[in-house]
Amino acid sequence: MQTVELALQGAATILLGGIGVYFSYNYRIQTRLKVLELRVEAYRKLFAITEIASPGRRGPELSEEEIWKLGDEMHKWYYDNGNGILMPNRTRQHLHWLHETLRGEPTVDSTSDAVINEVSKLRTMLRQDVGVFSRNESGWYKGD
Repeated sequence: MQTVELALQGAATILLGGIGVYFSYNYRIQTRLKVLELRVEAYRKLFAITEIASPGRRGPELSEEEIWKLGDEMHKWYYDNGNGILMPNRTRQHLHWLHETLRGEPTVDSTSDAVINEVSKLRTMLRQDVGVFSRNESGWYKGD
């Protein structure tokens, strides 16, 4: 009798564990799909902003004013509606580099300003929380 009870308990445990794994996996998939949906919407706006610099553009090269305006619009897009939070780290780094280049600023990979570093770390953690990238991809895991 005890063997049957143990077998039933084991089967129930396995079944409940399987159900938990299913719902956990399903939730992660739903979260990723929602982030992807939001990312596509945000990226469409950024894509439209960059039209002025498209390879198929006819006419003269971009003027200095157009270059500055493009940099400003990209910077504004990044912070509007939290669009930057949706970007994977690699894409965000390239956008940051491009923005600095368009503005004629020296491109640097890091800053010594403690406040800027901490705010940057917070934004990184926000992206981790919504599943945009993993802890290892963020680069902040080394010091934690």
